[in-house]
Amino acid sequence: MNLSKEVLEQLIAQSRDLVVATDREGNVAYYNDGASRVLGYAAEEVLGREVARLYPDLDEARRVMKAMRGPGAGGLGIVENFQTSFLAK
Repeated sequence: MNLSKEVLEQLIAQSRDLVVATDREGNVAYYNDGASRVLGYAAEEVLGREVARLYPDLDEARRVMKAMRGPGAGGLGIVENFQTSFLAK
């Protein structure tokens, strides 16, 4: 069974997991409902802004970025079971 792109996008948008994607400059390009529920920021407050603002400091943001670009991410920019801290609103 193949799910349509629209159905998959709805599943991600409504997921309880935090899903945050950035552009190449490190600005938030996607922010799902799970991230909004957990962190307390509305999408409008973070979209287009630096993702580093969601972390306690720039070093932590860089550590996450390094993990997402590393060999464990499979070139997809995805990490699983990676412990980090975020700043909630």
